[in-house]
Amino acid sequence: ATGNRFVRTPYMSRVLRGPRVGRDEGLAFVADALVGDGAGGVVMAGELGVGKTRRAREAIAAVEDRFAVEWVAATAASSAIPFGALAHLVDDDAVGSAEDRLRMARAITTSLERRAGDRPLLLVVDDAQWLDARAAVVVHQLIASGRTKGVLPRRTEELAPGPVVACWQGGWTERLEPQP
Repeated sequence: ATGNRFVRTPYMSRVLRGPRVGRDEGLAFVADALVGDGAGGVVMAGELGVGKTRRAREAIAAVEDRFAVEWVAATAASSAIPFGALAHLVDDDAVGSAEDRLRMARAITTSLERRAGDRPLLLVVDDAQWLDARAAVVVHQLIASGRTKGVLPRRTEELAPGPVVACWQGGWTERLEPQP
């Protein structure tokens, strides 16, 4: 991007400056990252209340006709449960034992791919900082495989799981830092 609307920061981040300045450009940035061939999506990192979820919804609305969109809400409570934010995607009989982590990860991936059908999958994980480590690995693997695009709004004041951080540090996604 050019001008003073975007500032380049480490790990290919973009920072929107000022209230509502660059909002349209930010939405276009997310939409471009989703429909383009390069990035696997966007990690939207910002403080509580800057409008990450609202902006994600607006950007996705512009491209949702091209994807099978799955929304997942991670919470502080779900982070204490292995695969907590994603567990609702599989039936109990899909997993033999609660400790069968590999089977659970595969069941979640299969369920998401089945739900998408022949359309590309767009996985939105709201409050991605609260994914437990196992769920974060599944999300990272889906995005890194190129089979899934992701939009991962996360709070910067909370520590994000390593696989979420690896999404933008490894170049799998872009990173956008919306400002209030």
